[in-house]
Amino acid sequence: MPNLVDIVEVAEALESKAVYLASDRCVVVRNRHASCAKCADACPTGSVFAANNVLELDGEGCVACGACTTVCPVEALIPLRPLDEDLASSVASAVAATGGKAVFACARIASKRLADPAKYAEVPCLARMEESVLLGLAARGVEDIVLVDGTCATCKFRSNVPGIDATVASA
Repeated sequence: MPNLVDIVEVAEALESKAVYLASDRCVVVRNRHASCAKCADACPTGSVFAANNVLELDGEGCVACGACTTVCPVEALIPLRPLDEDLASSVASAVAATGGKAVFACARIASKRLADPAKYAEVPCLARMEESVLLGLAARGVEDIVLVDGTCATCKFRSNVPGIDATVASA
């Protein structure tokens, strides 16, 4: 049973970070011989570190793109902004509002207010998109899935573009 200190730590983490670390899930933490560094490789700012039985996130350097959360094979990094449940709800509402089209917009393009916010789901970066989200939509009969981004060439998340392309190709 969690004690008060544990509860306060979780509450502070949820309040102040874009990513929650479930270190006990990380293969690098669990096995000193593991060589997984997918989260660190995906992070555009070098804010995630996984080596020598340690998983760390520099909250100051983290830009909350979500790229590290989508590449982790054991979900040791859990996205908080948006939560998976909130993203699913937003997508469901957008699909209903568009008559069956799923539209995702990066925060940069969404901030320009070029479209009705009820008709798309906003993510900090399209790198936050997982194959499971895209495949789940297709399994539910959504035939048109649109990913709308800003000008990646000038975006602080621009190094995520190959990962976004790989996710779409994989799905």
